Amino acid sequence: MIRQLIAAFAASIAFAAFAIADELPRRGSLGVVLETQEGEGGGVNVVSIQIATQTALQPGDRIISVNGAAVARAGHVGPALGRDPMPGDSVTLHIRRGGEEMDVPVTLVEAPVPQLNGVPVELGSVRSAKGDLLRTYLVRPANDNLVRDGKAPAVMLVQGINCAPAETFSNPGHPYTRVYQVMSDAGFAVYAVEKPGLADSQGDDCTRIGFDEELSGFHAGARALGETSGIDADRLYIVGISMGGLQAPLIAQQANIAGIVTWGTVLMPWYDYMIASFRRRAALEGADPVENEKLMRAWRLVLAEAFVLGKSRDEIAAAHPEAYALVTESYGDLDAFGGRSLQFSIETDRANCFAAWNSYRGRALLLHGGFDWVAEGYDHELAAIVMNRNVPGSATFEVVPGLDHIMVRHESLADSFAKFGQGPIDDAAYVRMRDWLVAEASR
Repeated sequence: MIRQLIAAFAASIAFAAFAIADELPRRGSLGVVLETQEGEGGGVNVVSIQIATQTALQPGDRIISVNGAAVARAGHVGPALGRDPMPGDSVTLHIRRGGEEMDVPVTLVEAPVPQLNGVPVELGSVRSAKGDLLRTYLVRPANDNLVRDGKAPAVMLVQGINCAPAETFSNPGHPYTRVYQVMSDAGFAVYAVEKPGLADSQGDDCTRIGFDEELSGFHAGARALGETSGIDADRLYIVGISMGGLQAPLIAQQANIAGIVTWGTVLMPWYDYMIASFRRRAALEGADPVENEKLMRAWRLVLAEAFVLGKSRDEIAAAHPEAYALVTESYGDLDAFGGRSLQFSIETDRANCFAAWNSYRGRALLLHGGFDWVAEGYDHELAAIVMNRNVPGSATFEVVPGLDHIMVRHESLADSFAKFGQGPIDDAAYVRMRDWLVAEASR
């Protein structure tokens, strides 16, 4: 049960701050547009061919596996191509074409430049504190509605916790793509920095890096955005989704950010959040409360030792063998918590979000889905309280009724838990973000 809950959860420093002319090569790709086949059987369909030299696949093919690894969703295909896939690399796809299944050898091609509404996205890069080049994406505004003196306001998207690419432009229903689309249509430039090890970005495997390394890339990107031609450095905003909302005020400590919008975020220390979150999820699952509390107390001990005190797995196992066994039997390796490394969790817990929100002097809109059981509404409201204590009226907390953590609408909390992420994306949250940001940029 706990493993299932964690799977649902995962389904969310000094720095060099300068933009670099695009010298970062594109990765290898299949050169096709993919679409997840919803419903019984699932799978990934080839919608169209992007690169004419890709002749091994046809529109209508259904991809079942990549190099023997099953793929159930379009987002699974990229990681299945392997670490640092390059043009010219070969992979074997098991596909269904018509009524026949077959293995097809495919040579990867250079990933095409992504587009939004038929307009190429501007590709660039920034260098992280570690020295890695990280891919950046810039979507120019679709109109000049908010342009002043030849410069447009810009929204920086800061992604959730998952090691999933921010390059989602070919998937119109993806939450990130909706941010790009809705904000560009409103007159904003929209910008994102790819995490280390994802898509074109250099660096170690995203699942192994720490929180501070990831944050350094966002710091570099935010500073570079303010120096970009055609961008108004006094009208920079952040939309932080989930973990991105936790990182947003930390980014604002070293960049000129006029406003922050968060969705489904965290303010309390990571240890406190994890314990509260999984205790609540077990209750929603209908677990035996006495047995579950025994497990949660073991988690509390082990995670405090790991996250708060920074002890190794071996040290914890030696000091608390019974509790450690309970946690690892119910969860597994501590070094993969929520799909991220133990170091990521330790550094997240040490990030002082209270201090960041307390020192921030911009404006903020803190949004929480009414049926979001992944994040706490209390956390959002508390961030608003912290800001308004210093500057009354600078922050607003709102609940968007009916939406879950990834902005899918449900009829009840129980329905949201049982059908997490299933259903169409609802634009209510994006509309509220847009309206607030347009009002701020028009001030």
